[in-house]
Amino acid sequence: MKRIFLALLALSFVQITHADGVIADASAFTAGTDVSGVYPGVVLSTAEASMIVNDLDVTEPLHLTSELTTAVYTTGAYFNHASWDLWSAGQCCGADLALRMDFTRPTFNVAVLFVPDDTDTAVLQIYDKHGVLMSEVLDRQNTPFTLSLTTPNRPIGFALATFGDTGRIASLAYTQPPRPREE
Repeated sequence: MKRIFLALLALSFVQITHADGVIADASAFTAGTDVSGVYPGVVLSTAEASMIVNDLDVTEPLHLTSELTTAVYTTGAYFNHASWDLWSAGQCCGADLALRMDFTRPTFNVAVLFVPDDTDTAVLQIYDKHGVLMSEVLDRQNTPFTLSLTTPNRPIGFALATFGDTGRIASLAYTQPPRPREE
């Protein structure tokens, strides 16, 4: 009886959930805020990347061209890098950058809200902790759309999101296993 009471007492101090869902929304902060490390379980950065895509025909898949990364900021509406809020890895406009999301806790799904500035192709890729590409998805639209990827077996180490032409990234969402929470 005493063990049951102690177990119930311990559970009364801990909230148990199925998963911690996080929505990282660029509009939650004022323009110019460095949001690289403000969201739980993920570090955002700007990575040098390249791809060649014509509509949905990928001539050269998205890949990192450097391990160097820089901070991510918000415009008050979108995520941006140091110079502007348009993302492109399609050898357009000299940018060749992707939003990199390094997960610090086990993560099994990620979704990104892309906002094209005209009809644009966006790509989302997920990698394991060793940098091995696990999956990717592309879509081409002229209105805001979401791309998402899920992996049931291996946690995502990091993800890359960008456009083959140019566009904006407004938010991302991801789910991580719960942490017991004290009340």
